[in-house]
Amino acid sequence: MCEQGIVSDTRQIFKWIRTLTSNEIFFWGHSMGTALSTHTLRKLKELDGMVPSGLILESAFTTMREEIVSNPLGKLFSWLMYFNSTILDPLERNGFHFKTTENILSVDCPIMMLHSEDDDVIPWRLGFKLYHVARTRRNKETQGSVSFTLFPALGYYHVGIPRDKKVPQMLQNFIQRCRIEDKRRDGQHYSF
Repeated sequence: MCEQGIVSDTRQIFKWIRTLTSNEIFFWGHSMGTALSTHTLRKLKELDGMVPSGLILESAFTTMREEIVSNPLGKLFSWLMYFNSTILDPLERNGFHFKTTENILSVDCPIMMLHSEDDDVIPWRLGFKLYHVARTRRNKETQGSVSFTLFPALGYYHVGIPRDKKVPQMLQNFIQRCRIEDKRRDGQHYSF
């Protein structure tokens, strides 16, 4: 199993779901799933010409390499002389790249990013750094908007954001924003 294999499988699942319904389809990636989601959406666009209605990224990071070095456990060992050659380099050699900063630039739908200030696995600064890349290097008019919400340290840590009572309304607002942007983009594509 490698990143490319997971992305390929996820593409097939999306294409299969698309044959069953014409309804909106949203992707939600959490943690490592944020890298897989952006990579999948890039490949769906490039290879299949397909784009979902929106993308939600919860506890996102920039690259696997940067996440491991920023992770509390990674920090514990990253000073070791052989850390890169025994941990980071083998992951990349075996197909685990997780370069979210590259893949997010090819995502052509609105993106909502969520992160908790007290995330103890992926520092929120990595999520914000990814947001900054998406906000400054994607075309909002043709690729969709991007938002970032940082939840204060309320004990959500790495997995608790969906428990926040504001999340359902945030999702409804995001879905509405996706619909509005989709109509606006459709108008741009078909105007004469």
